[in-house]
Order: sequence, then structure tokens, then C-alpha cells
Amino acid sequence: MELLGIAVFVILVAVVFYSNLTTGRLPNGFLNLAYGFVEKRLDLGWFPTTLDMTVVDGKTYLPQGPLPAILLLPFAYFRKYWYGNNAGYLSVLLNLINLGSVFLIAKAVLKDKFWAFWMMMTYVFVSPYLGIAMEAVVWYQGQLTAVTFLLLSLCLYLYKRDYFWVGLCMALAMAARLNAGLMGLFYIAIILGETKKRLNSRVIELVKFGMPIVVILVGLGWYNFQRFGSVWESGYTKQRIYPPVTAEQRDKGWYRAENIPTNFYYYFLRGLDPVILDSHKLDEYRLRYPFFTMDPNGPGWGFFYMSPVFILLFLRRPRGMEDWSAILTIGVILAMLMLFFVPGSRQFGPRYLNDLLPLLFLLLLKAVAERGVGRGLKLLILVTAAFNVWVFLSYNAVIKY
Repeated sequence: MELLGIAVFVILVAVVFYSNLTTGRLPNGFLNLAYGFVEKRLDLGWFPTTLDMTVVDGKTYLPQGPLPAILLLPFAYFRKYWYGNNAGYLSVLLNLINLGSVFLIAKAVLKDKFWAFWMMMTYVFVSPYLGIAMEAVVWYQGQLTAVTFLLLSLCLYLYKRDYFWVGLCMALAMAARLNAGLMGLFYIAIILGETKKRLNSRVIELVKFGMPIVVILVGLGWYNFQRFGSVWESGYTKQRIYPPVTAEQRDKGWYRAENIPTNFYYYFLRGLDPVILDSHKLDEYRLRYPFFTMDPNGPGWGFFYMSPVFILLFLRRPRGMEDWSAILTIGVILAMLMLFFVPGSRQFGPRYLNDLLPLLFLLLLKAVAERGVGRGLKLLILVTAAFNVWVFLSYNAVIKY
């Protein structure tokens, strides 16, 4: 089974990298921002669209955090030698780093390299991570960058437990996506919960953890002030979003209780759409190739449909400070996501769940460690991974029908 798993894994990773380099040829705001940095500008210069951008005084700005553009700086600086100016190379690099981080995290918990391999495949292909891993476009590349540093922070926590480096990774994640910083609640809860340590030791660890975050927040405040004249304005309140109904929802308030039913449905209950044999016939119900797909402009499909392995989470009772700290942090992030004005717009799956996915994965690993990775679980992972990639290809019209 391991050889089959490795073969399928190699094929699916090749599909991801091919998708990165294909979608990386599309206009990319981070790449334009990197060019702007080289030319000592903070705007995008000329850009073919203002969709999801912020336009002030005739200049187009990117509301997302600047870290992906900073990582693209070497490519931008030497762009005359860089064939095609393809931002997809950054996604390839980040995906490679994430494969290594996820494997190390799984190995730290499971103590078995083969089990760790299967769980690495789970994280990449049997979770909402797949949606942000596949497409090297600005919406997903920012999240991919944030997830890279969230995973690195968890890896450093499990292996090194030096909270300065953990905090630095969290700070860098926030420089890509500010909301990703909510995962820092997990580390704060862990530090405060280590009651066997003296109070001054815990305070020192909190300071070490918080120092890089404060520095990054000051830097982001300066970046905002230089663009919009306010340290608090990142551009999101002025972002040109579509469709109009989404903009109306935002203007009513970013977080409201009336959004919970909508978000819960799209995060957990929405399934795939059938490909009807003849959609012009009123009573037609028969399917045709490729049988299942989804609205390419819709908010994706539910978490447990694409990630059934995570049902194992409910078969283990939480134990210890680490488990409860993870559950507390997941609960806070999930509550905010349920209240948010939009479930994610165009996406393959509920991509905002990537903010809490590393902690969800940690709890899943603990459940798997007690039960083992048997043939049944391996088969489920293989089938679901292949099916998810199949759905993704039909969703992006790579599979023609």
C-alpha cells in the first residue's frame, strides 16, 4: 500500500506544481507590488483589473499583507533573467516547505515515518489546503504564505519550544494575512498554562513570543500609513469587491450573528453540483461526464465532504493543556468565521479554515496515534485525495465537458 500511496502522491504533487506554474502566468498583484518595491513605490502601477483592489487618488493598492511580495523581490529584481515573470514559482517553493513541515509535525506526534507520510497526504490533498495550494493567484497565494509560517511555528513548537522563533513565524504569518495571528492564542494559552514554571519564567516566554509580533505590527502600521494615511487602514474597508450583494453585506458590518446560517451551510453542509445530461430538459436528472463539479464562482463545498478523515477528531476525548488550548483557539477562530460577512467568495473549499487547520491537524494526529493508520484509513486517504483533485480539475474546467 505504501508504494501505491507514494506513486499517487508523486502524481498529485506534480499536478499541484503544474497548476502553480500555469496559474502563475496570470496577472498577480503580489508580483506587481514587488516590482513597485524595486522602484520604491507602494502601489501596483498599471494593473489590468481593480477587482478586490483598493483604489485611492488614482493609484491601485493591494489590501493583503505585503510578505508574499517581499518574498518575490529577488524574482522582481532580476526579472529580465526570469522567464515569463511567473509568480507560480513562489507557490511551488511554499508548497515544498509545507510538505516538509507537515511531515515533521506528523512524525513528531506519530513517531512513525510511514504513518507521517499518509497524514502528510491528508493535510495537502484531503483538506481545504488543496484549494490554496493549487492556484498561484493573489487571493490564495497570500493565504498559502500565511499557512507556511503557521506550520513552521507549530513545527518549531513541537521540536524546539523556543517561543521567540515561534513568535517570529507567527509574526511573518500575520505579515501575509493578519487574521492568521489568531492562532497565536494557542501558544499564549500554552505558556500561561505551564503552571509548573515560575511566573517570571512564563512572563519572559510571553515577551519573547510577543516581541517579533509587535515589530511586525509596527511595520504593518507604517506600511498602512504610507499608503492611506492611517495605521489602521489596510485597504480592506475600501476594497472593490464583487458581487454587489457582498459589498452590501460588508457595509452592514463585518461580523454579525445573521451571517451564521449562511456561513455554516457553506462551510459544512454544501455538497457538489451534478453535471446534468441535458440541462435544457426540465425533468432531466441523469448525469454525464465528469458527473460532479461546482459553481466555479461559488464558495466551494463543505469541509467534511472533502475531508472525511477529520471525522476521527470526534472519536477521541481531549486531554491535557495542549488539547484544550487548541480547542479554545479553534473555537475562537471558528466563531469569528461564522460571524464574518462572506464565507470566502470564489474558492474550492472553505479556505478560511486554513487559519485553524494546523491545530485541527494536531488534534487529528493525536486521534490517529491512538488508532493507527490501517489499510482502511490509507484507502480512504488515497480515494479522497484523488477524488478531490478530480473535482478541482472539473471545477477549473481543466476537465472538459
